[in-house]
Amino acid sequence: MTAQRLHYAATAALLFVAVLLGFATCYKSMLHASRAERTQSMAMEQQQRVLMLAALVQRADDPSRSQTLVETRRLLEAQDALTSGHPDSLSLPDLDRARKLLAENPFALDERTRRFADAVRAIAASDDAWGRPSPRIDALVDKAVDELAEGFGRLALVAVDANKEEQRRLLQLQYAFFLAVAAILLYQFFVIVRPLSLQAEKTLAALNQARERLDACVGHDDLTGLFNRLRLEEALSREIVYVQSYGTKLSAVCLDVDHFKEVNSALGQLGGNEVLKSLAELLQGKLTKADALYRFSGEKFVILAPHVGLKQAAVLAEKLRRLVAGHVFPHKTRLTISLGVAECRADEDMEAFLARLNAAVRTAREKGMNRVAAG
Repeated sequence: MTAQRLHYAATAALLFVAVLLGFATCYKSMLHASRAERTQSMAMEQQQRVLMLAALVQRADDPSRSQTLVETRRLLEAQDALTSGHPDSLSLPDLDRARKLLAENPFALDERTRRFADAVRAIAASDDAWGRPSPRIDALVDKAVDELAEGFGRLALVAVDANKEEQRRLLQLQYAFFLAVAAILLYQFFVIVRPLSLQAEKTLAALNQARERLDACVGHDDLTGLFNRLRLEEALSREIVYVQSYGTKLSAVCLDVDHFKEVNSALGQLGGNEVLKSLAELLQGKLTKADALYRFSGEKFVILAPHVGLKQAAVLAEKLRRLVAGHVFPHKTRLTISLGVAECRADEDMEAFLARLNAAVRTAREKGMNRVAAG
């Protein structure tokens, strides 16, 4: 009982570890998916900002470039708001157009960034209204190039490295979960299932042996070793089906020892048993393999003869009557038998057939015993 409790406790511990690993795997998967989604969203925002700025810089309806400078400065301020999560970032201009451009040409980011930087440099190289270079535009160029081009490049590299690390950790957790489940299954098989299976096989073998012994005890007579009445009824049920279905013949011979009570009185119960056992051996030795001898009850025996007609059964009964009358049994005992023969009809069942057979035996006894009567 203690060993069984230890098995249950170990199994419960392994299951608990497997459940924890499963929850950890699911959590890490969701966390990885969330991080990947956020990284993708940030990269998308960077691409959108680059495309919007590139589109604005390349506008052809601003010959003086003054409106372009204003919009570029405003977009850079909006970029800062977007990076910091400011609500004003939701109202960026041309956002739908930028998304459409990104969907149509997702691999044009580097080219768009380069073209944007070149355009802003061209603007910065021009003079202001007084013919002097603008230092604010130079600063604007540096900020645009640094934050849009290099910033996006660093973000992409970090995202790739983060995804690789998350994938590696997720695979490790999945592998650990698989090992835990495999350990539980192996433990269950070798420590619990296999011993129980072996024990079940041994128990089944013992039950089969006990069943065979029980069948032998139930189906055989303890004294003579012959088949008993239960086996006779089983065989009769089967043979009667053949008679009714295929029209085969079936006859039976029933014999009863005359005055056997006097033999028991003279020899006692043990002596009478010896006589009955000797009689069974004598009858069994004179029958063919197709015939079967059964001990019906007490000193009464039945011979079942498939594929045999009434006349042949009567000849067999007479042969056995003479054999018993001329034989000397243990304790110098002499016996005679009364026999009844009957052939099964296609329109009767087992009870009716046995009733006719017993009636034939009674007829033989009533006519003086030591004779054969047909039923």
